[in-house]
Amino acid sequence: MQVRDQGSRKSPEISNEIYKPEDLYSIEVLSRTITMLIEVSDDAHAYDIIGEGLRDITGVSTLLVFSFNDNIHSLRVRTILGENGHVAAIKKLLVDCFENTAIDETEQQKYTFLSGKLVQVSGGLFELTNKNMSEYHCVSLQNELDITGIYAIGFYWKGQLYGGALLFPTKELQEINSQLIDVFNKHVSIILQRRRIEEELQSSEREYRNLITHSS
Repeated sequence: MQVRDQGSRKSPEISNEIYKPEDLYSIEVLSRTITMLIEVSDDAHAYDIIGEGLRDITGVSTLLVFSFNDNIHSLRVRTILGENGHVAAIKKLLVDCFENTAIDETEQQKYTFLSGKLVQVSGGLFELTNKNMSEYHCVSLQNELDITGIYAIGFYWKGQLYGGALLFPTKELQEINSQLIDVFNKHVSIILQRRRIEEELQSSEREYRNLITHSS
C-alpha cells in the first residue's frame, strides 16, 4: 500500500491554527458525536455515529468505516455512508476485497493507519487493497463514484489500532483544521478501546459462568 508523501499532497490542506469561527459547527458535531458514542450500547450503531460525525466534520458524503481485529490483522467493514448508487458500488466491488486485505504494518501502512492523521492514499483503490482487486475493477469503481481521491484515517491509541475510515470525496476537500481531526481521532479511539475492553470482560464472565455451571 502506498500513500502520497506528506509534502506532495494537494489536499486536504491541514491547518494548524487555533480554532476559527467557521470551526464552531465542527466542534459542535465533535461534542455530539462523542456524547452519542459514550451513551450508545449497540456496537453496530456506534460505527454509524462515527461515520456520520466524520462526514459532517470533513464534508465528505461518501465514506466507509471499519473495525480492526488485531488477532488476525484483518479489517471488517462496519458501515458505508453515501448516496444509494455509491453505497451499492462500494459493496459490490470493494467490501469483500477490502476485508480480505491484511494490515502487515509496513512503513507505508503505518503511515496510513497508525499515524492518527487524515492522509491521502496514492495509487487509488488498486494500492489500497494491496492489489488484491484487479486494476480494471478499481478504475471502474473510481469512475462510477466520480471520486477525486481516497483519504484514510486510522483510529489508533496507545499502540493499538481499533479501526478507521476511508473517505471518497467527489471534489477537492476544503481546508480542515488538524486539531479537530486529532481530537476526533483521539476520543473515538479511546472510546473504541473501552468498548473492546468491556466486550472482553463480558466474554470472560460468560466463560467463567459456563465453567462453573458445567463443573457443578
